[in-house]
Amino acid sequence: MIVTSSFLLVVRVVFANTWQLDVLAKQVCGYFRVLIFAVKNRNVRRTARKIWLVVAEVHNILSLVVVFVVFFAWVATMVFQGTDEGKKVMPDIYDASWHMLILLTAANFPDVMMPAYDKNRLSVIFFGFFLCFGVFFLLNVVLAVIFNNFSRNSKLSDARRQHTRVTKLQLAFDLLCHISSTDSSLHPIGGPSSSFRRAPTPVASYSAKDLWEHRHDDWFLGEPSVNEGVPWNVMERLFVQMNHYRHIGFLKRSKMRLLFDTLDADGDGVLTWVEFQSICDLLHIALTKRRARSSEIERFWPRLYASSPFQAVARCVQHKRFETAIDVLLVVNMLLVVAESLPVLNGHAISVVLELNVWERLELVFSIVYLVELGLKVIVYGVSRYWSSMKNRFDGLLTLLILAVDVYVYLPEPNHDSSIVVVKVLLVARCLRLFRLIINIEQYRVFCMTWFRLLPFAKNLIVIMFCAMYMFALLGMQCFGGLISPAVMTTRFNDSAYTQDDYMANNFNDMASGIVTLFELIIVNNWFVLAEGHVLVTSKVSRWFFIVYYVVSVTLLLNLVVASILEAFVDEYQDELTNGKEIAHGNDDDDDDDDMDGLYTKDGKEVLMMTPT
Repeated sequence: MIVTSSFLLVVRVVFANTWQLDVLAKQVCGYFRVLIFAVKNRNVRRTARKIWLVVAEVHNILSLVVVFVVFFAWVATMVFQGTDEGKKVMPDIYDASWHMLILLTAANFPDVMMPAYDKNRLSVIFFGFFLCFGVFFLLNVVLAVIFNNFSRNSKLSDARRQHTRVTKLQLAFDLLCHISSTDSSLHPIGGPSSSFRRAPTPVASYSAKDLWEHRHDDWFLGEPSVNEGVPWNVMERLFVQMNHYRHIGFLKRSKMRLLFDTLDADGDGVLTWVEFQSICDLLHIALTKRRARSSEIERFWPRLYASSPFQAVARCVQHKRFETAIDVLLVVNMLLVVAESLPVLNGHAISVVLELNVWERLELVFSIVYLVELGLKVIVYGVSRYWSSMKNRFDGLLTLLILAVDVYVYLPEPNHDSSIVVVKVLLVARCLRLFRLIINIEQYRVFCMTWFRLLPFAKNLIVIMFCAMYMFALLGMQCFGGLISPAVMTTRFNDSAYTQDDYMANNFNDMASGIVTLFELIIVNNWFVLAEGHVLVTSKVSRWFFIVYYVVSVTLLLNLVVASILEAFVDEYQDELTNGKEIAHGNDDDDDDDDMDGLYTKDGKEVLMMTPT
């Protein structure tokens, strides 16, 4: 890929005066940007490989859709020949296939059947059967087949990665078992790297080719003996060596010993294979779980922290009734915002008020109360612990944002139009407090946190979809760039639906317009109008551009995104309900101290207590 891109760059430099080669190089370079990005990103590469496997397996159902559409187009061409339906909509098999494909998306219904329906109401049977079978059954079967194959390939890929991981752990365990446990050259933590001295017993060596050929074999090195194990001093040297890698978090000496003791279930001072194979999971927990720092008051002013007035304030802030009082204020504030917005909601114009009225004074009081709440929590919990909660981040940023808008809106503003815009921003910002209230309601918070936890599931597919949109936008710029403008469409095609609906801004004249147009095509509604506008300035061959994009983006990628989210939602939602863990924003208030002091497994069981170091 890099060689090809370098070649294209050389072509642009050497043949700069040759117009055709220079244009060709410019056109091709855009596609290679996307391909290089996909190749360099491991997760995108894996997802693209899964999608390719899905395409290779679902071509049968996709071909059935093609046969279904073409068959009904053929029947429609024969049945409606010589009628108004045939003359206006389906004069030949090509136009009939195009309109039946649009009908399969339900975008042109009932417009497409109205010429026939006006003459004979029985024609609704033909179109109704096509829609019922195609939309309610066939497209759902396509979704099910695509999702089933993608899910199966994902599980197979995960199983292969897990097997590879275990195999590498087996290799590491075999090597560590043969390292001398009596090496006296162990250096202290922070000193030079420890040397690994091999035991006198000869150890078999394996080439990269051997390891690759046997990567799926269970213990091709030989099943370890029950007496084999890795002692503490060897594991300590391993941890010391790991601290020299910048991509691995630093382990303190106390954590090293605690990790070893946690892995050593039988307490014999030696890690067997059964105990050693859990090292990656425990290391991941130890390196990602960070103990929150104590508050600044406790660290810098310990006497003030230990004083009775401060402890009384801390108990008040940490009490559940404090949050309840804030929730009550939020409800009152929401009622106030609704009452303030009623004139605008009823269609009256926004009035620019240059001085504080009753509404503004009340809102200012609420803003000050929320600011005091923020300050009290930061003082009691500390900045680090306060910021570790996603809920607190949302509340704090929202409070500061609304306060900043409150202050800015009353600054001297000579421009009346700008003042109206600022007032609109102020009203919208105050409405955002509704989300803070929603987050504080447990039933709503479950859905919100589940949605946040679902984002990683669809992240790679969304990136793939954006790459596809980028490539189609490039192709659209090369095929339709500069052909559509308001002057051209109103002069030559003034009677077209594209012009009548004022869609001229939806074009491929530049990358931004192309991306917006492709996003509109994903939504499907009126996508045939957008397609016909580009067909008018080119030819009917341009329909294939929109057909291919529909198959790639909607039928394949969008279905995968939706199906993956649906599958993950069930597990995540049940986990959120049963465990009650708020992973997205951490545990709140009284539980924060305990949560920061230990290591926990996925099911919430404490496996290792971390003491302050």
